[in-house]
Amino acid sequence: GVGENLHDHGMMLTYWLAKKDKNPGTSGYIAEAGLFTSTQGVSGAAGPDLQYHFLAGMKGFPVDPDKEPNFLFCPAVCRPQSRGSVRMTAADPEAALQIQPNYLASSADVDVLVAGLELARELARAKPLADFLAGTAPFAVSAKGERMSIDWGSPSALRTFVAANLTTVWHPVGTCRMGRDQQAVVDPQLRVRGVQGLRVADASIMPVITRGNTNAACIMIGERAADLLRTS
Repeated sequence: GVGENLHDHGMMLTYWLAKKDKNPGTSGYIAEAGLFTSTQGVSGAAGPDLQYHFLAGMKGFPVDPDKEPNFLFCPAVCRPQSRGSVRMTAADPEAALQIQPNYLASSADVDVLVAGLELARELARAKPLADFLAGTAPFAVSAKGERMSIDWGSPSALRTFVAANLTTVWHPVGTCRMGRDQQAVVDPQLRVRGVQGLRVADASIMPVITRGNTNAACIMIGERAADLLRTS
């Protein structure tokens, strides 16, 4: 299982232009507000599979809030089903790796993000945000600086938008999966199976990604590793 099970929180940055006389201001950080919800209903039986980052326009982003007042909805799939891999390309440890994230390999992840776009539209049309909207179609910005408006015309159009504009929250995990089975890379004491004197203590040991940000979990893994080393 070395290098397998790579997964991450896929996200989109969607810009919503505001009226000149209703400037929402600028944000100093990416997550001014957040939301966890389930696209499978609100019964409470299902955990969240959709996360939002919400913020007013931010300096340094592709859309300058001083020239074009805006706010952003950034839906993210927080329980991704897609899996990728990391592999060596040569025996030389300095050689470039082959990283295949396989984002959106599972149609379930696309479905979550499409639902995220639809919910963003619902929220943007509700007060008080509706008072800020300039009335132009929301859009994403490509790496080349090109704008792609959201086409609400059909589910297939939304799926195309998702595929064209997906980015990442930079939470890759899973390639040294912890477990007791033959595909597990490390055991519950973080020891690499079949290698003496080597442990792994980072996000790569997570069998399944946390629904929220990985930072706190990584700190916990490091603290646990320190305890294991002290007592070994």
